[in-house]
Amino acid sequence: MNFFAYALAGLGEPMIGHMIETNDYQYGLVFLFVGTACLVSAFLGLFIRR
Repeated sequence: MNFFAYALAGLGEPMIGHMIETNDYQYGLVFLFVGTACLVSAFLGLFIRR
């Protein structure tokens, strides 16, 4: 689980940077991207069992 957390965090920064640069520096898209990632993470967390 830690591997995926670090891997996706490391890949997320270049993706967000590329998204900002290709969309004429519209920083509002970052909030949409991060919010969507948080919702997906919360949804996937529902399937974690001990």
